[in-house]
Amino acid sequence: MTVIDDQHKKIDDERHYSDAGPSTLDEHSPLLGEGPSTHDLEIVPGYHDLPEDLPPVFAPYEAEYEITSSGDIFSHDRHLNEDGEALNRFLLAHGTTPPNLLVKCRGTHPETRVRHVTRSETRDGQTVTRIEPETYTETIVDFDFAIDLSHHLRQLPPVYWTVPDNEPAYRGGTSREVLTDMLSGVRRVPRKVLKASKVWRERREKWGLPPWLSYTDHEPSMNRAVPADEVVSMRSEFTLRQWADRYCASHKPLKEFTFRKVPYGWNFEQLTEAIRATIRRVSYAPQQTITVDFATSADTISIRPSTPLSRALSKTWVVVLLWILLVYPFILLYRWLRGGRWEVAGAAFPLRAWKHCENSLEGESATDFRIRTVGDVSSLSGSMTSDGMDSRVLAESSKGTWESTIVHCVTMRVQEKAPLITPHGNSLNGLNVAYRALVHNPLFTFGGPSGEYVRLGDSEA
Repeated sequence: MTVIDDQHKKIDDERHYSDAGPSTLDEHSPLLGEGPSTHDLEIVPGYHDLPEDLPPVFAPYEAEYEITSSGDIFSHDRHLNEDGEALNRFLLAHGTTPPNLLVKCRGTHPETRVRHVTRSETRDGQTVTRIEPETYTETIVDFDFAIDLSHHLRQLPPVYWTVPDNEPAYRGGTSREVLTDMLSGVRRVPRKVLKASKVWRERREKWGLPPWLSYTDHEPSMNRAVPADEVVSMRSEFTLRQWADRYCASHKPLKEFTFRKVPYGWNFEQLTEAIRATIRRVSYAPQQTITVDFATSADTISIRPSTPLSRALSKTWVVVLLWILLVYPFILLYRWLRGGRWEVAGAAFPLRAWKHCENSLEGESATDFRIRTVGDVSSLSGSMTSDGMDSRVLAESSKGTWESTIVHCVTMRVQEKAPLITPHGNSLNGLNVAYRALVHNPLFTFGGPSGEYVRLGDSEA
């Protein structure tokens, strides 16, 4: 529609004016809202006077979530189940918080004790009471304490990773599958492959290897990693965002996306044996049972649907009630038929770092490097070397280890529920005999990232 101010003006004249352009007006010509006019014109406000026309200020989406007593995060936010970008940002934001890492030490031994019990019996109509000794076995707790090692996880930034496509994992189904390619999708694997994959996951966790390391590209007999293993942590054709999009596109009522936070870098199996050997050296209880366990908590982020059923199943008392009413087995069947799990990504927190030694020579062993640079063979007592094929040097920290704390807690029969945070006593000058058992594994020590591992002759480390 064309608006004509003058009733006698023709439409053709207006079109001619428009085609002529603004050349007929000079810089002093009155514009709309300026100068005298025969009509009462409303002054058009400027752009800055119209806040509703301004583009909205970007703000990250704050999703609703809850934290369990163990520190795990779970969310039933509807937007996280519909928008892959929001889910991706949520996982990256909360994935930077490291998990809790504890080493729990407990020692018990059985003791046979005697107690006197009163027995009564009736003989010839008379009640006879007598006191008899009775032996019984009681489990005595010698020590029970935990050491908080979480501060070691805050020294280095986390590494985001995805599960390799050839490793069986939960990729939207109720069983572990492998990803063939982005077009063909996933497929199931034989039971033999599932069993081998389970064994590898357990070894990888005990040896402290990177969680993205697959058993197909790592020798099963090797319990150590090399810098090349940590170059590429995204081992899947799908990125974390693409996995989030696939989760959001699913309409399964009991689906769940799990994001794991995993510490790596220490050989927990060898550390367990070293700690157990240290405890045996200072503890003289007969038939003692020593338990050493590395445990993590606050290491899981779970995204679940916002349906009433999914919210109810996240409550412990509801699950207990359903078990009592014998209803939960049917829920498990329904979850197997209409559920889906995604466990394809996570954040890894390194406990040690690689450092290149610029002055090393090609093929030079760690021992030769120390002798050539330091010139003192006695300084090699705190170093760890490999078999010569992949030589590295460990620089011990003057802060020492937790050895003195463990010895103190065992000898003093400490029983504390709260984990210990500060080491007991002064720093140590070196590792004792038990901890020197780790010298055959060049990757791991109990000192954290303060001891830097050096790969010789590798400029990319």
